[in-house]
Amino acid sequence: MKIKSLLLVISILLIFFILLPYGAVTLNNITGLPRYSNMEMKIFGIFFFILGIANFFYCISLFNKFGEGTPLPTEPAKKFIIKGNYRYVRNPIYLGHFSVFLSYFLILGHVLLLIYLLILVMVLHFYVVFEEEPKLKKRFGKGYRDYLKKVPRWLPRI
Repeated sequence: MKIKSLLLVISILLIFFILLPYGAVTLNNITGLPRYSNMEMKIFGIFFFILGIANFFYCISLFNKFGEGTPLPTEPAKKFIIKGNYRYVRNPIYLGHFSVFLSYFLILGHVLLLIYLLILVMVLHFYVVFEEEPKLKKRFGKGYRDYLKKVPRWLPRI
């Protein structure tokens, strides 16, 4: 991974995974919005956090091994990937992100973290539908269009 790409990844991680959730927690506290907390939520939260992080690194390894690239737009995969999680769902990396953001809510309990997750899900959905998928159709052609017909976008087919 090039230095420029690495800096981009670090910036994205800092903004979306640390700064914005921290801002949501702070705003939740300032406004007095509800905060939920119990041991069961925290246990599920830890589970979803580990699941999301493990999924993220697994998908990155698939990009490196089979796609000969990264998930980043600056160093995209050279080959189309239909291995691992990509056999069951088209966007497993995003699902891993959603799992981590859900874990933030479950562990910390601030209602604005849940709202942050819902907004992120909507934004990423529109990004995938109107930006990412059209570019991949052009790039990978018929193989990708066939993949779209067989593999669901968000809910894994088992």
